[in-house]
Amino acid sequence: MKPAVPLALVFSFLVLAFSFAEELRLDESPAKSGEWGYRPEDGRTVAVTPPSFVWRPMKNIVRWEIMVQADGASLGEANPSVLRAVSLKFNAWTPSFPLEPGIYAWNYRGFDKNENPTTWSRTRKFTVTK
Repeated sequence: MKPAVPLALVFSFLVLAFSFAEELRLDESPAKSGEWGYRPEDGRTVAVTPPSFVWRPMKNIVRWEIMVQADGASLGEANPSVLRAVSLKFNAWTPSFPLEPGIYAWNYRGFDKNENPTTWSRTRKFTVTK
């Protein structure tokens, strides 16, 4: 009969592997009193373009990625109607040019020091007026 140690090592390795593979979840809890929360807010009309995008900070996140697309546009790097900013150090971003009037959707995600991404945030929509 073989010793049980190798089986214990295999079990420990599997537990460790699954704990590292666990998906990083965003903190999308509502803003507390005195906090900015999410900007542009879901369903709101913005009076200034380009709008500034702000979301909740998170511990252990070293960079952020944000995508902004015209409503109805499909996500993807080859889509010209999608704005994408990567390697953001802070949980805020403002595009360098104004957005055309219309309805837009945005979402974001973070990355830890090992480049593991969080889940994408829920999609928030806003309207830019003339």
